[in-house]
Amino acid sequence: MEVADVMEASTDLRAMPSRDAASLSGVTGNPSILWVGRLTPNKDPMTMIEGFSQFLDVYPNAALSLVYSTDAMRAAVHERIQRDPRLAARVRMVGTVAASQMAAYYSAADIYVSDSHREGSGYAAIEAMACGAPVVTSRTGAAPEVAGGAAMLVDPFDVGDIEAGLERATIPEERRQLRELGFRRARQFDWRTAAEATIEAYRRAK
Repeated sequence: MEVADVMEASTDLRAMPSRDAASLSGVTGNPSILWVGRLTPNKDPMTMIEGFSQFLDVYPNAALSLVYSTDAMRAAVHERIQRDPRLAARVRMVGTVAASQMAAYYSAADIYVSDSHREGSGYAAIEAMACGAPVVTSRTGAAPEVAGGAAMLVDPFDVGDIEAGLERATIPEERRQLRELGFRRARQFDWRTAAEATIEAYRRAK
């Protein structure tokens, strides 16, 4: 039996000027880190926060913005942040953001990070790449295939590896390459390409 891997959707988000994006989103920091997902064990915000805490040892002016919808772990995440004065000062829990406003968040971010244990499609990573945010993401699930070499891959269960991935993504040459590769990769997931791949999969299945 043949299994066809196709992306069933795409994104219309595009990069916007970073200064305008920062003003609209409030995403700041040097560097500015963005995490987007549901506050659930699979998305594992807690391990990512531990990695960011270690990252602050090297980049004390960094800042992390959390954009999330499902908030099953909100209380636990908030408690962890407030327990550490450094995190309390450098982490912002944004909450839900309208899809039409997400381009500002991605465009303002110096790095987009995801440490999901499993990832079916990785829409947020595609949106980040389309908006020019260098991506640090899990080497598990569909994430490596979606990234296609345009992301820094990390072990989502390893705090040290997440921190190291963030550090590598701050290197100017690495960041420039991730941005360029990400732009090109995101264009491969436009609506026309997604539709044509899906139609072709149905043809082969006949």
